[in-house]
Amino acid sequence: MSIVDVVGEQVVLKRAGSELKGLSPFSNEKTPSFYVNPDRQTYYCFSTNKGGDVIDFLMETKGISFGEAVDLLADRAGVPLDRRPKSAAQIQKEKAEAEARSVFLKLNKFAAHFFQKQLDGPHGALAREYVKTRGLAPATVEAFAIGFAPDSWTMLRDYLMSVQAPLVRAYELGLLRSRNGEAPKEDGSNLFDAFRNRLMFPIRDSSGEVIAFGGRDLSGAPDTPKYINSPESPVYAKSRTLYNLDRARKHVRQLDQVVLVEGYMDCIALDQAGFPFAVANCGTALAADHVKILKGLASRIICLYDADRAGQAATERNMELFLEAGGFPLLGARVPDGKDPDEFLRTHGEAGKAEMAKILEGAPAVLDQWIEKKLATTPATTQARADSLDAIARKLGRLEQDLWVDARLPAVARGLAQELELVVRAVRRYRKGYGAGFGANHARLNSQGKQGFSTPSAVQKTGKITAAGAMKEVGFEPQLLGDVLRYTDWLPALRKIHAGDANAILPLVGDAEVRAALEVLLVPLAAGESDAERIQALHERVRLVPRLKNLVAEAVTRPMGGQSPDGRFDAALERLRRGDLERRRDELKGRIVAAEQAGQPTDGAWERELQDVIRRLKGRI
Repeated sequence: MSIVDVVGEQVVLKRAGSELKGLSPFSNEKTPSFYVNPDRQTYYCFSTNKGGDVIDFLMETKGISFGEAVDLLADRAGVPLDRRPKSAAQIQKEKAEAEARSVFLKLNKFAAHFFQKQLDGPHGALAREYVKTRGLAPATVEAFAIGFAPDSWTMLRDYLMSVQAPLVRAYELGLLRSRNGEAPKEDGSNLFDAFRNRLMFPIRDSSGEVIAFGGRDLSGAPDTPKYINSPESPVYAKSRTLYNLDRARKHVRQLDQVVLVEGYMDCIALDQAGFPFAVANCGTALAADHVKILKGLASRIICLYDADRAGQAATERNMELFLEAGGFPLLGARVPDGKDPDEFLRTHGEAGKAEMAKILEGAPAVLDQWIEKKLATTPATTQARADSLDAIARKLGRLEQDLWVDARLPAVARGLAQELELVVRAVRRYRKGYGAGFGANHARLNSQGKQGFSTPSAVQKTGKITAAGAMKEVGFEPQLLGDVLRYTDWLPALRKIHAGDANAILPLVGDAEVRAALEVLLVPLAAGESDAERIQALHERVRLVPRLKNLVAEAVTRPMGGQSPDGRFDAALERLRRGDLERRRDELKGRIVAAEQAGQPTDGAWERELQDVIRRLKGRI
């Protein structure tokens, strides 16, 4: 399917030479800066520095995953993705499952419509008043499709009967229940409404389909559960569902951060207050599948549970889950005065919004809070310190990146009055191979691809809560890659240098992802292969590295096709060499400081090398 057709559904495109241009779908610009190259099937937006192919465009504009974008394109093109031969029984089974899913989704859609109508109707007066007391604007109620289940045993059942809906299927979804646990009857004679006198929150899947409901009791009866939720069904799995992800996904990807809260109202209140990147787990504890989903969406994941003891205990459990399932340092934020996010925002108004932004932006890692507490409460005995060191090392050993471990070791060594090397050895018990050359830059090629591209990490990507879509500093090495892609005279020159001395370029690049990209480009061209084809192949490899993907997309969509300015190539090589020396200087300084803070003497070798590096840097000024 042509990128022009897909983009054209959202952007008015006009011919501009060999390209098409239009107003960016990512910003509110008035002068077109969004380009589509029909020949290369790519796009690039100069106002936001975003680019890619048709899959990237769908992922960016719809907030969906790579797989979902592929499925969407395949469905639109009528192309079946699974080409494996299937038996007649398999085909029949899949057809039956698809038909059943369609019925389930239609039933939930009918139910959601019914609940919304009841909120606006004569039975919904009490619910409407409750909505006002919770500070929900009409636009918010509409956006989240909030409804009301009347205080009746059969109103929903009767409505479903009136539209000839299959009541047994409604029973399987948990919309209806049966008397005394009997098997449901098709005529509905032994069925009654599961949700009664409750404010209703539809739960949607990533494509926006209603798959379940949560209901908040409005009776106030002491023996009535405050919330009840739909049971699991063929269309609803609690461990793989996050409330509001369908609406928040686009904002999460743009900001590279997501806020996890405990309940529907917290999530809705944050969205209404201008934080549209909040999601909630649906009436169940966080699960490993939730971690996988969240980690795949953003590098900054903030847990904003209630500030009471139960909420903070749940936050600590989530920290453990993120370490166990993802090797990831979950961030933790809390609102003051023991309030939940919804109550805090309602109480403090506009000032509360500004304070919430500060709370989220300054959220520390829950692991760091746990370590600080552990260090503060460890008795000053040898065994107690050894036990605490082992407990801390066990958690540090689960972290995905060596750098995340390195950053925490000096403080642990000081807090337990131990030598740094002992702390390294303790971590090594739970992290095989860790600690060889501690203090060095542990940047490694990620194992996800042959050329070592990794997804953006929290260390690599940062952004302020209040700066949605703000452009970030590119840095010299990604800029170098951009120039290599833009100027046609650079690649042959770099290949010649690389062929003569393999240590002249790649080892000097500190950014592992840029280094991996350059490694692809510096391989000699195959017979009949062009630089344009090599760059197109690189674009496919960096799809999951947005800061590089956009640079490559720009070069593919609008290639410069010319010579670089005089002296720019030589200056870039000199800057690369200088950058390598500067990294070595900073690395040596870090080693020396860490050793001093840990009370470890050095033999003077690092100091001598540092002086030599400084002299070489001065010689390059």
